[in-house]
Amino acid sequence: MQRKHLAALLALLAVASVAYLLFRGWGLITLHATNEPLQKVLHQIEKQAGVLIRSNIDGATKITLQLDRAPIGEAMESLAAITEGRWRLTYLVGDSSAVTSAMGSIGSEKKLEGWKTFFYPLPPSFETDEAKTADPRSDIWNVQPPAEHKLQSYLEAAARSVSAAFITPENWNPDVPASPGSGPVSKTLPRLAASVHGKAQELILLQNNRRDNADRDRGGDRGASPRGFGEFNREAMEQRVLAEIQKMPPAEQAAAREELEQTKTFFTGLRELPAEERRAKMEEFFERPEVQERWDKREAERNSRRTPEQRVAKAQQYRERKQQALSASKK
Repeated sequence: MQRKHLAALLALLAVASVAYLLFRGWGLITLHATNEPLQKVLHQIEKQAGVLIRSNIDGATKITLQLDRAPIGEAMESLAAITEGRWRLTYLVGDSSAVTSAMGSIGSEKKLEGWKTFFYPLPPSFETDEAKTADPRSDIWNVQPPAEHKLQSYLEAAARSVSAAFITPENWNPDVPASPGSGPVSKTLPRLAASVHGKAQELILLQNNRRDNADRDRGGDRGASPRGFGEFNREAMEQRVLAEIQKMPPAEQAAAREELEQTKTFFTGLRELPAEERRAKMEEFFERPEVQERWDKREAERNSRRTPEQRVAKAQQYRERKQQALSASKK
């Protein structure tokens, strides 16, 4: 009898061990693609990460990508580098019929008419490697109820706190009866939508780098970015950066806040300058060694994810731009 109990216990432990290993690897991406269509690669990532992905990049684009137990952020960063695109976690928020309709065109070249986007991407200097390559669905939204208890006010606050984008119909702005409470955005956003009898559809957008899509057409208090994502909202950008600094290790926060203050001081000083002086100051700023170092590091990270052929092409493009700049300076 004791042997039977021991055997049963060992079997239970074996099952538990397998279950733990499966749970620990849930949502991580293992993928070995060599010259495979982007559409097939995206489908494999969707299945392993448990998330919908939409893209306006040709699904027949050939992809070579090797990943072993990588977070979704790592997988998407690599795809964005290979396809010369960009990606972000996105939530469509509206009533069920509106969200279902929007899913038919989201991610394509077609703009979502009558919808507005809340999105504040971080300046590159405040984007940590860990944040870029982690799972953005686990990003914590520390909910601070806004003065106006309306859905769009909450979405605006969320965009200033986490890395996701939030898209909702312009004319849909119901009252929020109670704050959804803080937590991972993947949990908090659905609670917010449910509280107004709506739906939150989570997906990832992988798009080419053209700037004529919906990113340029936000209504209301628009998103802000030094990279061309709409109007520049200094207050919102500062709140977004401060929210990210609070997620850093305590030892890194003081230096990050000092850098933020220096950046604010610099750009505040530009406001009253004539256009020519402002342009010269900007060129001087971007030529600073510490700024160049950050940009070089960022480009090196993206370049490490590209295929050898893409690296050669990028180097050639860089040489051509350098030669054009030299030629222009001699005229």
